[in-house]
Amino acid sequence: MKLLAVLCILAWRVFWLTMLNRVAPHAAPELVFTPEEVRVLDHLGKDKDPYPAEPRLATYVQQLARLGGYLARARDGPPGTW
Repeated sequence: MKLLAVLCILAWRVFWLTMLNRVAPHAAPELVFTPEEVRVLDHLGKDKDPYPAEPRLATYVQQLARLGGYLARARDGPPGTW
């Protein structure tokens, strides 16, 4: 029962993050992520664009999605639920 509750909260946050990214992709990442989460994503995303000139929510959502297996190919749609 406790695991189901945690998975429901996780699913809600993924859905919320997806919808927020679609509505306001140019928003500040601090709207969703804590400063520590932003630092971790910056550190893990060194191979692509470690420090974007203008940090955007869409950039950090894509970096987070890559941790889950999103490939970010040109023909791929935006990360998130469909």
